[in-house]
Amino acid sequence: MLEIESNSPAQTEYIGYGIGKKLLSNQKIIALYGGLAAGKTTFVKGLARAFDFLSDVTSPTFTLVNEYDGKVKLYHYDMYRVKSWEDLVSTGFFDLDSEDVAIVEWSENIDRYFPDGVLKIKFKIIDVKKNKRMIIINN
Repeated sequence: MLEIESNSPAQTEYIGYGIGKKLLSNQKIIALYGGLAAGKTTFVKGLARAFDFLSDVTSPTFTLVNEYDGKVKLYHYDMYRVKSWEDLVSTGFFDLDSEDVAIVEWSENIDRYFPDGVLKIKFKIIDVKKNKRMIIINN
């Protein structure tokens, strides 16, 4: 387990970038855990940059999944409204190619369906006013 403190959105994005550079396409599923405004989408912005995706990264809250093309294809999922196996299947989550990478926000809702070997990253808000967050990485 690795704990990294972030003191700003820019730092959270940079942490995502650094982790993305180390992972590249070795990790197929990255599960993000944490509440609203915990920094998950900001982290994904940095991670996507590490895969050479340079366009805007936005939360897929209403679309359920955003697709980004870079060194590999990144699928950015929001599982906030996914509550069942049927809901999960309807997102296309199980249709990924072997080279694709899935980044999953609100992984709490589908944790029991993940295969072994998923990288799990938890975001905890330490101080809202000071933008402090703890990013906890478990492999």
